[in-house]
Amino acid sequence: MKVLWARYLQSEAPAGVRHYGYERFCQIVTSHVRANDLTMPISHVPGHTMQVDWAGTRMGLVGRVTRKSTPVSVFVAS
Repeated sequence: MKVLWARYLQSEAPAGVRHYGYERFCQIVTSHVRANDLTMPISHVPGHTMQVDWAGTRMGLVGRVTRKSTPVSVFVAS
């Protein structure tokens, strides 16, 4: 959703009109998806395929000795 919003922000806004904030943008997109039934279930045989993705915003992992923060991502598989 954040990638879609970033692309939206790069588009030219009509004269005198501001872009929507992220929260309002998400509300509008969600209502459009629901109204037009734009979801698509993924069917698969259990144990045969795996869905993977990176979850959310990167976090920081702080080393106990160095106190250096290293950016990390959460990998999700189901």
